[in-house]
Amino acid sequence: MVNETYETHAKGIRILPGQWRPHYPYEHIAWISPPWPCQDYIWLDFPEAVFADSGLLFLSHVNPRHPVLFPDLPRVAWQTLPDGLRFERKLPNGVRMEGSLTTEDTRAVTFDLLIHNGGDIPVRGFKLQTCAYLRGIKEFSDLTNANKFVHQPGAGWQTIDDARTSGVQTGRCRIGFRGGPLSADLPVIVTLSEPAER
Repeated sequence: MVNETYETHAKGIRILPGQWRPHYPYEHIAWISPPWPCQDYIWLDFPEAVFADSGLLFLSHVNPRHPVLFPDLPRVAWQTLPDGLRFERKLPNGVRMEGSLTTEDTRAVTFDLLIHNGGDIPVRGFKLQTCAYLRGIKEFSDLTNANKFVHQPGAGWQTIDDARTSGVQTGRCRIGFRGGPLSADLPVIVTLSEPAER
């Protein structure tokens, strides 16, 4: 019999289905534990929103400021895979979303999202929003932008606040919710942990 310790029990990535807004039955929330010994989780809203030129195709929750084209969608459960989770959702206009979260090793999680238009009318201008809430992991829970960095052309890694106000408009990625300046040249935000070890 193996004697389990905190190190052996809590170490390694775990991908679990979950809900943190139980009154929204159609959200796709997953909890992902980090690879180091920890009993905290990142909350991943995958996807939170799918926009197109025709409007907001999918929103994992209700927001009166952003009405969806297809309200009252049915619940779609996660399916368990040997190495993670997957889901498939078909919208009334024929658009199908297939998403999966998998891990092949002890250090990374792969996100895959396929959006396929199986309807008769073209759908253009897709924009996807996925939220990863780091605050569920104690060492990342400070409510500040001082520990969040984006990469700027010619300037390297800058805090989000410095990048927003830098005047740089030569990037390919916007900084901000559904807009903001084209200040970043990588679609990545790096967050430092409170002891700045990760």
